[in-house]
Amino acid sequence: MDTHVHVWDPRILRYPWLNNVPALDRTVLPHDIDRQAGATAMIFVQAGCLPEQAGGEVRWVVGLDWPELSGIVADIRLDGPGLSDRLDELVREPLVVGVRHILQDHAPDTIATDAYGAGLIGLADRGLVFDATVRADQLQELADLHSRAPDAVIVVDHLGNPPVQAGWHSDEAAAWRAGIRAVAHHSSANVKLSGVRFTDAAAPYFREALDAFGFNRAMLGSDFPVADPGEWRWERVADALSPTAESIDALRWRTANTVYGVQPRPERNPE
Repeated sequence: MDTHVHVWDPRILRYPWLNNVPALDRTVLPHDIDRQAGATAMIFVQAGCLPEQAGGEVRWVVGLDWPELSGIVADIRLDGPGLSDRLDELVREPLVVGVRHILQDHAPDTIATDAYGAGLIGLADRGLVFDATVRADQLQELADLHSRAPDAVIVVDHLGNPPVQAGWHSDEAAAWRAGIRAVAHHSSANVKLSGVRFTDAAAPYFREALDAFGFNRAMLGSDFPVADPGEWRWERVADALSPTAESIDALRWRTANTVYGVQPRPERNPE
């Protein structure tokens, strides 16, 4: 299962961030997805369209010819107006399994608030998972936010954006380690091994995340097309780091199946 896939079409929806990333400023549809890994199930993660188009993004993705699509992580603001009604609308679509409010652009000390906590409780009440995309220096804040809604299920995207370039023995890495441990302290928190190239320099961060969360709370994602599949093979992380067949299965599909509650869509997927 590939737990982190993006598609977009700037002809249909607007994605302001693409203006700053010329290499990605193009239409990306399901037939463009790298399938070398052989994933039979994929989870679409919201791709940063205009907030007012978030509902339209869900409807657009549902209507795509995408046999492996098994779940959608939709765009929402935890502190946004009309959150309850918006969540009620989302849960009416069976493919919506979670939501994401990108937090990595927020200033420090702004996410562990009563408003965000109430939003997280609203997600938990509806059985939706929260995908958390944060900077390394926000991990402790994320742990504090989770404490306000301990029943919420959280998935930390991209290993919490570890400071690989700073080096494993840097102060930045030490802060990341403390933060990832703080998040992992909550039993309903999980981690996505995604969005970070598995190099020699990055390997200690992968191992630390797995040691903190355990294989049964870790999953794989390609982050296609943001992470270039030609540069690294995301699915091979399971073989490189997993000591047993059981732990490989956990990374490849079992954790994601448990957390998101998704299976390949039998009405679309061939045997």
